[in-house]
This record gives sequence, structure tokens and C-alpha cells, in this order.
Amino acid sequence: MTNINLPFCLCGCGGRVKKDVNKYIDHHYIRIKNPMKNKETAMKVRLKSLGRKKTESEIQKIKQSCIGINKGSANGMYGKKGELNSCFGKHQSEEHRRKNSESKKGKPPWNLNKKWSKEIKNKISIANTGKTRSDEFKKLKSESMKGEKHFNWRGGCTKEGYCEQWRTKELKESILFRDNNKCQSPQCNKITNKLCIHHINYNKKDCYPDNLITLCFSCNSKANYDRDWWSSFYKEIIKRKI
Repeated sequence: MTNINLPFCLCGCGGRVKKDVNKYIDHHYIRIKNPMKNKETAMKVRLKSLGRKKTESEIQKIKQSCIGINKGSANGMYGKKGELNSCFGKHQSEEHRRKNSESKKGKPPWNLNKKWSKEIKNKISIANTGKTRSDEFKKLKSESMKGEKHFNWRGGCTKEGYCEQWRTKELKESILFRDNNKCQSPQCNKITNKLCIHHINYNKKDCYPDNLITLCFSCNSKANYDRDWWSSFYKEIIKRKI
């Protein structure tokens, strides 16, 4: 007698397979080669599964089977813009936005303390090369990361650490003039033309010209890691320059 708890054969014959792991009764998989039969089978399986809750083991199997697929060009929505995108023209309701906002409150950002591999960094760099952002986008991005909204916010303590000389415009202009308004890092990838003044020994109160160097925003961000190495690296550059 066939166990009624066993799944149905996917060919659509209405019979049940012999084991839980089986998808078809022996040789019945041949029947689905007919394209019309495929549609009928898919509809039958869909109707049988409609309203049925998946077990925890089935959910885990589905998650494991999806690892590594639907990424990049393998995704059905890859490269589809405008009307081709299924989300085009759709607007989230205020209730949906409110729930989404509340679910993220008090939680640290997903990328906090996350270390990227060199391969991923190169991919991000290539993807952003040559892209220009609108003034409106830049303004919104800047407002969203100001003050307490930034995940590195420490109560404004960074402003208190700088010396009075640092707040003068003449100091920064003199350093930029000395460095010919160019990033002084030999490893600069020239992603951005925006420049800033970097403290070589990371002491914000030490604004002596030998401790300051002109860097682009990209190189300045890199200098936040491996500080001892970057400090000795830029000291040597300034020493040779002077």
C-alpha cells in the first residue's frame, strides 16, 4: 500500500513516488519532455503546493540550493532598467516605509567593521570609475551622513581635537601650494581630484608643516588603516621633498 504522505510524481500522473528523495516514479520523467505536458505538470504541482507551509528542513534545502546563483548576469533582472525592471513605477506605501525604518532603528549598519578583500575592492573601484553623481544626489548623501547620522559619530569629539592654527585658511592653502595642488601618494589611483590635508603622525594638534601632506580623498581613506606603516611612508616622502 502506498504511503499517502509521500510526494506526488512530478510528471503529473497523480501517483506517489516510492521514497521522499525521489521526484518521479520510475521512467515517468520521460513524460515531461512534451512542452504541453510541462505546463500541465507545473500547474498541478503549483495547485498542490498552494497554501501549504514548508517545513524547516525544506526551507534550509532551498536556501542551500540558492547559494551562488541569481548573481550578476545569471540574475533574470541583470541589466534591466526602466520599464523592463519589475519595480519600475512602483512606490512603497508610507506604512511600509515606516515599518522598514523601525526595523533598522538601533541596529548597527551591515558594513560596520566589515573588511573587504582586494578582489572586491577592485570590482567596486572599476564599477564606480567614470561615474558622475548629480548635485541633488550629493546633497542628499551628505545630509544623510552628517553628525549623529554617521555610524562613526562620537559626540563631536573630533572637532575638539584640532588646534586653532588648523582652522585658519592660510595654513591649508600653503600646504596645497607647497605640494603643487596634487596628491603626494605615489600609489594614488587617481579616482578623485578632491584634495585634503592629512596629519602624518595622526596627531590633530600637531599642525607643523612637516607633519602635513596633501592627499586625495581616496588615499586619505586608505591611511586610516595600518597607521604605523603609512606614517613612516609619508614621513619619508616629506623628508625627501624638503
